[in-house]
Amino acid sequence: MFRLKAILSVFILLATFRVGAQTHNFGNADSLRALIKTLPDDSNKVTCYLRLGKIANVESKYDSALYYGTKAKELSEIISYQTGIATANQDMAVTYWYIGNYTEALNLSYEALDVFTKLNHRKGMGQVYNNMGIVYASQKNYQKALECYLITLGIKKEAGDQKAMSSTLINIGAAYDYLKEYDKAFNYYRQALELKREMKDRKGEATCLMNIGLVHQNTGNIDSAEFYFQQSLKLRREVQDKRGVASSLSTLGTMYLMNKQYAKAERYLLEADTLSEALGTLDLSASIWGQLSDLYEATKRPADALNAFRKYTRLKDSVNIEEANSNAEKLELKYEFENEKLALQKEQEKRDALAEESNKRQTLWIILISTVLLLVAAFSVFLFSRFRIIRRQKSIIEQQKVLVEEKSREVFDSIRYAKRIQYTLLAHDDFLRSHLRNYFALYQPKDIVSGDFYWATEMQGRFYLAVCDSTGHGVPGAFMSLLNISFLNEAITEKNISEPDAILNYVREKLIAHISQDGAQDGMDGTLICIDKTSGELSYAAANATPILVSQGKIVDGETDKMPVGKGEKREPFRKFKFSVEKGDMLYLYTDGFADQFGGEKGKKFKHSRLRELFGQLAEKPAEIQRNELENVFNAWKGELEQIDDVCIVGIRI
Repeated sequence: MFRLKAILSVFILLATFRVGAQTHNFGNADSLRALIKTLPDDSNKVTCYLRLGKIANVESKYDSALYYGTKAKELSEIISYQTGIATANQDMAVTYWYIGNYTEALNLSYEALDVFTKLNHRKGMGQVYNNMGIVYASQKNYQKALECYLITLGIKKEAGDQKAMSSTLINIGAAYDYLKEYDKAFNYYRQALELKREMKDRKGEATCLMNIGLVHQNTGNIDSAEFYFQQSLKLRREVQDKRGVASSLSTLGTMYLMNKQYAKAERYLLEADTLSEALGTLDLSASIWGQLSDLYEATKRPADALNAFRKYTRLKDSVNIEEANSNAEKLELKYEFENEKLALQKEQEKRDALAEESNKRQTLWIILISTVLLLVAAFSVFLFSRFRIIRRQKSIIEQQKVLVEEKSREVFDSIRYAKRIQYTLLAHDDFLRSHLRNYFALYQPKDIVSGDFYWATEMQGRFYLAVCDSTGHGVPGAFMSLLNISFLNEAITEKNISEPDAILNYVREKLIAHISQDGAQDGMDGTLICIDKTSGELSYAAANATPILVSQGKIVDGETDKMPVGKGEKREPFRKFKFSVEKGDMLYLYTDGFADQFGGEKGKKFKHSRLRELFGQLAEKPAEIQRNELENVFNAWKGELEQIDDVCIVGIRI
């Protein structure tokens, strides 16, 4: 049903093939062609041919790349320049891989490897083995690709080349991933991740995290997959890797779809499509709309499903047309190469003949000296110009830095002031002590301000306590918490509504009337308890929250209504529930931040079941000790990972 497409390190596999094609500073092609006319038939002339071939490869002029590679090889054979022969074969293998002729790419790679091996040229051998691995991977022969990558890794370790080692480790992990040997894939991805972090290569780190997440997904470990996908997405946003962000969003959307978390899946897939459309990545957009079509079908939205499928089909057709055009261009290159080669040979022979007429030693020295002087003069002008620009830019940056620091201080001062306001609205210790026998409150916001809150009031002999999780965290969550506290206070102290279920019904209507007119579903989850000071009765209402009572060693889960206080799929009246309590029992009210925290050795969620057991273990201890132990357990579980949500737990001794 789902069109799941594994997103591995294919783009890194392909990028590493450019060992002979990446252009650093080869010089201008015209100046190299002019220089060739003046050079004798030696290794310097071979180097010029090779550089012209590399430039042609980068510019996708594959016929020219093959021509210059052939010239370099022929001259190297004439002057017995073995390194030139091997390098020319290697560069032409790259060109044949680009145009899809894998057989010729492998033949030339083996020829290059044979020469490099005889010369004991370890760097060249490593490059050829890596290239051969990529060709085999392109043919889906992952076992042969793996053999080549492992040899490459050994050579790169000898040289201490961390950058090449990290890319090769990813390639090995990808090969094991395709072979479904997931433990080995995970091991190599982890090694690559450590190297990327050591080199501070954040973009490469994000790729490793994504691949590790895919291994967890392939093995059914969805919680861990989600953790690594989210970490990769966060890094890609930080380094502004737009293509990577689109890929991460699509992968998360697909994962949520497979696990029937349709609301999350739709949100992530639509965000991925917005970015993919801006980038013009038709194949990714097509995949996304295929997923959305399945999602709408699964959620009984036939009209949306049909529209999504039509868009998927239209995009898929565009991708197929592009691939067809690309294949046609490759075939055309293949048939036109010999004619182009002959034309270039004739042109080069004509240039050589003209060069021979004026090839005198004195003229050569004049040309070389003049060229050097001109380059020195041009470079000096360039350096002076760059110096002035850099000095001006540095001044601007310093001014901007000061402005940014001032604005940052203003923003943080405002947020800290908002924190003071928010804390004044929380339930005060003096007030809680006057109404409760014994209690504790663990309150640990993710950011400076929080969407979680605990609030209390007293009205006509009844004590009310709410522990709630507002939509969002940070500043948006804090605003929602202030609004929710305001409506709770209004319901009890102004409208004289006494029953907890009726109070939540009132707050829900106020939220829908004030903030849900544009379709927003902001509100809160949580529990509101009411203790009748006269009868001792404890009643409560709960929205997507399960209070827990520990009585005489037994753990009792309270009832709840599975709907939020706010706009949601259900809008039935909240129900009033009761706990039958005895003196010494322990009641726990909490939000989901503790249970949802990722951590431990495998980066998994703590989970509600484990938190429930922890309450049972702590219930007999004094309240303050319970609070401290809960805080210690949370921080130890979280470790070095980021806190993902606000945490709020209130425990009450009856």
